[in-house]
Amino acid sequence: MKTSGYRIAAVIGLALLLVIGGLVPTALAGDDGPKTVHVSGTQTPLENPANFDVKGDLVGTWYTLTADVTTDKLPTLLVYTGTEKFVGCLDRRGDGRCGKRDRSGTLTFDYIAWVNNDEQGNLIKGQCTHPVTGGTGDFAGSRGVISIYDTPVGDEVRSVYRGDIELNAVQSEKSASDAAVAAEVAASTATQAPAGVEVAHACGAEQ
Repeated sequence: MKTSGYRIAAVIGLALLLVIGGLVPTALAGDDGPKTVHVSGTQTPLENPANFDVKGDLVGTWYTLTADVTTDKLPTLLVYTGTEKFVGCLDRRGDGRCGKRDRSGTLTFDYIAWVNNDEQGNLIKGQCTHPVTGGTGDFAGSRGVISIYDTPVGDEVRSVYRGDIELNAVQSEKSASDAAVAAEVAASTATQAPAGVEVAHACGAEQ
């Protein structure tokens, strides 16, 4: 009886250690359960200034789909909202490319962006906040928030992003067709800039 008592105490102690260490939720969640992933990296405008090359924890292309100006006090202030989409992967290995083991698909966003300029129209700072509205492929059912920050560096603009993506947050949005939809979207490169807005960098607009 004494040996059994020690064994029970040991099991309880191990269980407490696992809970305190945060290992139990991770083990139970697995690859299909909700999981928060912190992401950060850079964005660089492509030939179409509404599209951006994304590097860092996310690798792929970021598309501006719509942009509606809500506050126009040019040249010093511009605020606008719209929708955007990321096509690519979560770079698990950090090798700068999308491999077979990387989560891939699309992420969709609503966003609000604001740009502060001086009186000559030169960028002081730009920022935009992007709540995740959904996804396809391995990103189906995702939620979270990603923010992008624009700062002038000499004659260039440096755009960095950081935020959190909650993978598998909405299980009802996951479906067998997600992978096919993601492949179809990834094969398309015809996304155009929204009419009336030429995006010069991640959060700013060209005056």
